Amino acid sequence: MQTSSRAESNAVVVDGQYVSVLRRKELNLPDVPTLLIDADANPDLLKQFFGCDVAVEDISVERQAEVIQFKDKTFSAGATKDGSTLAQQAARFIEGVADTGQTLVVSNKDTKKWFKAQNIPHVTFDHFNNLRGVNLYKDYQNIVIVGRNEPSAIALEKLARGLWYDAEEPFRLLDEKSENYPLIREKRGYRLRDGHGSYMTQVHPDWRCQALLEQMRESESTQAIDRLRLLRPHSEGLQRRVFILCSVPLDITVDRLESWERFQEYLRIFDDCAGIVPLNAEHLIGAVPDVGSIRTAKTKIAGLKSATSLIVLLIRRPALLTAQYRLRGQKRPSEVLYDAQYSAEQVQARL
Repeated sequence: MQTSSRAESNAVVVDGQYVSVLRRKELNLPDVPTLLIDADANPDLLKQFFGCDVAVEDISVERQAEVIQFKDKTFSAGATKDGSTLAQQAARFIEGVADTGQTLVVSNKDTKKWFKAQNIPHVTFDHFNNLRGVNLYKDYQNIVIVGRNEPSAIALEKLARGLWYDAEEPFRLLDEKSENYPLIREKRGYRLRDGHGSYMTQVHPDWRCQALLEQMRESESTQAIDRLRLLRPHSEGLQRRVFILCSVPLDITVDRLESWERFQEYLRIFDDCAGIVPLNAEHLIGAVPDVGSIRTAKTKIAGLKSATSLIVLLIRRPALLTAQYRLRGQKRPSEVLYDAQYSAEQVQARL
């Protein structure tokens, strides 16, 4: 408490039951030039251990993989607990991805246990905080990240207060709400190959807590992705793919940004149409009445077209095909999307 003139101590935390004394551990390195190699090094965190600014050299490299991220779900431990609907949807997705090649799935510990119990072939399951430095997955073709490694706000603030226990600047700590300390929400952008996109992401209002949060949450996901060693081509020339089932923006270039809710709706429509989907708004409403209005049907048809490659993964068929058709009395032809297992005669009979 003698290290600062602040009225409140960072080093001593009292929660009504316990008193915690927090302090930064010293590195005690020899007085020699030191080189650190870390894909996620944060200069603000390094400064706390070295007592000075650390020169950081950024090496820009491109991961050689197709990256697809879902933007509207965090796939938190609570949301994927005990085989929830979301967990079952994710398991079906993983099963489809694994059919295309050896797949690594990374999630939190509890979700990993449930996934593993499903006995999905060609999949290795692992969890966050168990992967840094591991080189076992460099020949895998796919990786699926489910959720994120997000600590509780209380644990996060304790870590930050210990690391900056002797800082003059007071912390902006979270306020209690209904016996909880929720993070605030802030718009964060994705780094997209084409176009732009953003999403409301949970962040901490104090820059030091936020730096630690990103090191534990965002960096743990990118570290997991890099277990496939994506800076080099696959040893057999295979196309690698990264699927991020979590809305938190990462330090990675995203090729496609999708909505999980909309994707599940496209799958439902495809299933309701038994794999033969008319891409005409009026005809689609006739096949699936609860699609809604003509305007809504047109929006869903556009989405179905853009999500075709992902639907193929889930139905685990070689391909989806399109053809033109014209019903009796129809002046202009319409298009149909159908499973390649059907013959032209079967598609015509269904239409």
